[in-house]
Amino acid sequence: MKHITEVLVHSNRCEVINGHIFTVGDSGLPHIRLKFLYMFELSTLVGKTLECKYILPNGKYSMETVRMTKADEVLFPIHYSCFTVSGWTKLRISLVNGNNKITLEDIIIKTKSNELGERFSSAQIENAINQTIATTTDSIRAEGNSIKTELANYIQRERNNLRGEPGQKGERGLQGIQGPPGLRGEPGIAGRDGKNLEFNWNGTRLGIRQQGDTRYQYVDLKGNDGTAYDSNELNTLTNKVNDLISGLEILKNTLKRINGGNQ
Repeated sequence: MKHITEVLVHSNRCEVINGHIFTVGDSGLPHIRLKFLYMFELSTLVGKTLECKYILPNGKYSMETVRMTKADEVLFPIHYSCFTVSGWTKLRISLVNGNNKITLEDIIIKTKSNELGERFSSAQIENAINQTIATTTDSIRAEGNSIKTELANYIQRERNNLRGEPGQKGERGLQGIQGPPGLRGEPGIAGRDGKNLEFNWNGTRLGIRQQGDTRYQYVDLKGNDGTAYDSNELNTLTNKVNDLISGLEILKNTLKRINGGNQ
């Protein structure tokens, strides 16, 4: 059964919850779980890289990187080199964010020698190495699948945004059926009242002006002198008119008598 060392990451220190003393040649594949209580002004740590430097008691060191796949925590196996020598190994972890690197407080990993009579087998280290490789491979495969999905989504979005050259303009279609008449509009605003015309006769001259004006514009309407008639012809015409008026009076009286007899 593997041992998991829980470490809480604060803004200025790393707090080990359940420290453990390992033995040289430990084959239980111990792990460390980092829980970030302080996010260093980041909303998520997914995709970030942790550089892990194991400074061994003999002065040598081992390096490895761990990819963050969760927002605020990560679980990874302790490097097998810690179990090749006894003593205190310093694990120095740096969080890489672009060009910035944040180094956490050292985490102490304690390892003691085998008790007298215990047999050390290099196969144990080899088994630990194989398990580490398998765990790292699974992590890389999961990260690769995530990148593959993101790339496929990006290609699909770009494909939808692509637009070809405009096609040729098609022929004009047939004219559609005439639609029904539109609604009658509202009556317009009434115009201003016009000004009256005023007239004035001055002899044969007719004066015209617009209401409110002070002067008339006159036009002389006198016609040309008429042709003189013979007095005898005038008398004859007058007699004929008088005879016509007398005949109309007789006809009028006759119609009255007829209408009175029919009543």
